[in-house]
Amino acid sequence: MKYFFLYLTFGILFFAFPSAPSLFAQTAGTNSTELLKRIKKEIDVRKDYKQAIELCKKGIKDYPNDVDFLFLYGKACLMNQDPARAQKAVAEILQKAPQYKDAYLLGANIQLVRRNNPAASELVSKGLSRFPGDRDLGLKKLDILKSGGSYWSADNHAVRLLQMFPKDPVVFEACVNYYNSAGNAYLRQGNYTKAAMEFDKVLEMSPANPEALRGNLTVKTRSGDNCNSLSAINRALSEHPGAHEFLMKKVTLLQGMKRYPEALETLKELQKRYPADAKARSLETELRLEAARYYKSTDPYYQYQGVLEKAPGNREALNNAIEMSISHEQPDEAMALINKALKKNPSDRALLTR
Repeated sequence: MKYFFLYLTFGILFFAFPSAPSLFAQTAGTNSTELLKRIKKEIDVRKDYKQAIELCKKGIKDYPNDVDFLFLYGKACLMNQDPARAQKAVAEILQKAPQYKDAYLLGANIQLVRRNNPAASELVSKGLSRFPGDRDLGLKKLDILKSGGSYWSADNHAVRLLQMFPKDPVVFEACVNYYNSAGNAYLRQGNYTKAAMEFDKVLEMSPANPEALRGNLTVKTRSGDNCNSLSAINRALSEHPGAHEFLMKKVTLLQGMKRYPEALETLKELQKRYPADAKARSLETELRLEAARYYKSTDPYYQYQGVLEKAPGNREALNNAIEMSISHEQPDEAMALINKALKKNPSDRALLTR
């Protein structure tokens, strides 16, 4: 519950009260205005919710007709993990001032904390009946539908919001976040078809969105389609050239597909961009050895030589390179390899025997 309230603090409430246009609108005078400002500071800056509650009680007593104090009291109670008192405050506000829009938003947040999605939805519906087409209430409805896992309804609602507010950056961001969230939810369920549809919606709106690109790639990878996975990685790299995450995924995928020359070429780019990456350095040895084993029936000699350039002490590469030089009737090459290795290990009996 503690972490849920932390999420609430930085998540739901953050966009539920972006402007709070009704705050301070009904104050009785300078004194009440100053008190309201002080309460807001206690809530939003100092995070001292208990002190804010005490100040709200004073405001409610001294200015009984000013519902701003009731609203801030409800908000402070909610942040202080007391949703029951917060809910009573909202009920009182809506009885006294049903036109107080932010009370519907606060009430919905309270019900979400109490995991009562139907009640949250009912409050938002009442708010929308009084304020049709309101952006903040519309966004809260999307949040409630997402929270309840009603993705089909949420999809339709997101479309309506984008149609109503085609140039609104807040709506745009909220819908992008929703589609990504829905895509990840479908991924967890193993429904790759629907997950791909949600991520594709994001990529239509924001082609460079890294979460959607990552999700789209995960869909392709889990479905076992390597060619489509490679296309997804290349698409991600076209939007984010040189991105470490996508370059590494491309190397791994090409390695799995046994397309070693392309994998090594991609790894070379990765090492060039990230010279301090120890994983990329160690991967080269592994990749060349694997390639050499794979191409053993043809001519893996150059692969072993590449390994020895990067890791001169690698015994597997050294032994195989020596054997291949001898089998190809190139004793001078074999002797050069042995002598080079003996410089590092002069008493190595196996090399001396060779």
